[in-house]
Amino acid sequence: MSEEHAGKLGNDEIAMLSQKYRQGDEPYIEASETHQEWAMLKTLVRSQHYPTESLPVLGSIINTHHRDVFPNLLILASMAVVFTVHFADIEGGGFQHRIS
Repeated sequence: MSEEHAGKLGNDEIAMLSQKYRQGDEPYIEASETHQEWAMLKTLVRSQHYPTESLPVLGSIINTHHRDVFPNLLILASMAVVFTVHFADIEGGGFQHRIS
């Protein structure tokens, strides 16, 4: 992957998530800090040759060794896990919502 491509990778998604979860009286994350963390994380993963094939493994490495450096990204990752499980339970349980 080129440096240019790596530099842009995920920026739009991080911007969207940062916008969504920084709203309200008590934001879940700090948007500008999240963007900085994302740029640092990409550099760290590449320089340390961390595995990228398995997000759970990569998440565990980041959570174990770099928790203090990436607090906003870890909050987003936690939210992604919770929301995925929540919606999977609803869809798997036969829940249907129809608008008439």
